[in-house]
Amino acid sequence: MNEFQNITDPEFDSNYPGFIQELSEIHWTPIEIIKKSVKWISKFPDSKILDVGSGVGKFCVYGSLICDSEFTGVEIRKNLVGISNELANKFSLERVKFIHANITEIDFSNYNCIYYYNPFCEQEATAIFIDNNLKMGSLELNKYEKHISNQLELMKAGTLLITYLSPQFQPPIDFVAEEIHQDGDVVFWVKK
Repeated sequence: MNEFQNITDPEFDSNYPGFIQELSEIHWTPIEIIKKSVKWISKFPDSKILDVGSGVGKFCVYGSLICDSEFTGVEIRKNLVGISNELANKFSLERVKFIHANITEIDFSNYNCIYYYNPFCEQEATAIFIDNNLKMGSLELNKYEKHISNQLELMKAGTLLITYLSPQFQPPIDFVAEEIHQDGDVVFWVKK
């Protein structure tokens, strides 16, 4: 068994600076969800995963520690990309990379699995922001979600999509929910 299989959220989060640990429960994917997602992804060989709004890279780094897929995180906040890269380097991970960019600049065609954990929730939040460095509002939210939907429409049949705590986001109609977990909080989709 992989030495990281039984790690807890507080144990893993201890690799991050204190202010990141404090935000973890709200903004970063729980270990349990990463394990469940990676178990499902592992049914599909040669997965190349794009984490939309990867934050501090928890999904990508922990996922890479427990499976052989390739992970790419895209994050608009440069400081969070730096933290993500530091953690990936700490664990000497070669199948993980992080891109500092706005998601609207990303072409999804190099990936066959998309991870979507309500990455734009701050656009309509009233409290518990990561920081005050981004333009917030419904117009930004709509722009981001439209880009995601457009990219998903262009993807090939067989593309995987994982949504977590994203009930408002509806993927294109050709994505079919294959599995639903956690009372609908986690949905595994496949494009038909």
